[in-house]
Formats: sequence, structure tokens, C-alpha cells
Amino acid sequence: MQRLALPRDDQLVARGKDALESVMRRALVPTEEQFWVCLASGEALANALLYGLGDTVRMLLTARPEEVRLVYIYETEPFDTTPALPDPLAERGRGIPLMRELCQTADWRFLGGGVILTLARSW
Repeated sequence: MQRLALPRDDQLVARGKDALESVMRRALVPTEEQFWVCLASGEALANALLYGLGDTVRMLLTARPEEVRLVYIYETEPFDTTPALPDPLAERGRGIPLMRELCQTADWRFLGGGVILTLARSW
């Protein structure tokens, strides 16, 4: 497991993607699966950037050849994680449904002014 504390700034998504790709390569995750995991992770990090309140996003990454598990922890106000299907013309609102579609586990837990988001994808 790799633990990261990433600054919540305009490089958050890129730093998270770089770290995730490195972990997945070392774990011999299939290339196609790396793409889908990175897509879901990018959505999670973009939400942390847009809606987070603190200066840091903590990220825990675990990868095996058959599964990747990601945990994101950051400060935020609670929000609805069960939105209706997104409006295809809307600029926002597709991230949570996309994470749910790409990952067998997409779980948000709101605790004490923050969220713990767990994403897991296996194949």
C-alpha cells in the first residue's frame, strides 16, 4: 500500500494519476484496466479539488494484478452521492455515476467534516 498526502491545488489530479500509474505498473495491472482505474480516480480527485475544503487530500493506493483499491480522505461538506442520471448537456454531474459504473465498490462515508471515499475495481 502506498500512502500519499497531496496538496489540494491545480496539480492534484496529475500528481494522483502519476502516483497511481506507478503503483499499477509495479503491480502488473493490465494496461486496459489501468485506463479505467485512472479515469475513476481522476473523477474522485477532481471532486476533491472542486468541493474539498482543506489543503490536503490523502490517498491510499493498493494494487494487485487482479484488483486496485483506492481510498481518498479530505475535508468537505456532505453531499448527495446518489444523483439521478446526469443531464447529457450539463457541464457537471457525471463524476459520481461514472465512478459507480467503473468500480465494483464506490463508497462515500462522511465523518467529522470530511469524507472517506473508497473505490475498488477488480477483473
